[in-house]
Amino acid sequence: MHAFPVYTIDMIPTRKYEKRVTKGDGIVVGLDEVGRGAWAGPMVAVAVAIPRTARVAGVRDSKSLIEEQREEIVQVIRGVATAWAYGVVSNAEIDAWGLTEANRMAFVRALRNLPDAPSHALVDGKVRYPLPCAATYIIRGDQREVLIAAASILAKTFRDRLMRCVHGLYPAYGFVENKGYGTRAHTDAIRNYGVTPLHRMSFLSRVRRMQ
Repeated sequence: MHAFPVYTIDMIPTRKYEKRVTKGDGIVVGLDEVGRGAWAGPMVAVAVAIPRTARVAGVRDSKSLIEEQREEIVQVIRGVATAWAYGVVSNAEIDAWGLTEANRMAFVRALRNLPDAPSHALVDGKVRYPLPCAATYIIRGDQREVLIAAASILAKTFRDRLMRCVHGLYPAYGFVENKGYGTRAHTDAIRNYGVTPLHRMSFLSRVRRMQ
């Protein structure tokens, strides 16, 4: 087992918002996405529901955990979650619709892929997207609310695994390390080899400035 980082009390997610919006038998889910700022690969959202009585030790904002920790915690989440679902938006769809609409599409797909429709979603961020259920938007929600932190871990783990798989198709771009995000090595690969079918052409103006 890997040691977890030390957190101050204000960095430990709670279930405060979930308690506020829970009504009767309604299903409350956490909703978060990853991959919004990447140069290549999809955007991935996750919706997840976890019983209030379940113990989810170690759940934190996915960005604050190293890969090995996320891989361990994702097993804990899957062991206690009553449901989770992914919403994937391809790089081509991101180019066609833009980041804001792509983000909404990822959220909607995740919600609609759940086995049962949720009554409320706790969503990371402040941008209010039209969603098929009631929603509460929480700034830094992945740091503040357990359900959103769990969604962020599931989403990042899924997307990271995907990018490691496609690394075999395009090894020169270092997707196994950068997961499609902008790095110096990624920039150099674009300069030397051009773009792949996985790259978002909406970043083309940026790519041209590199060359």
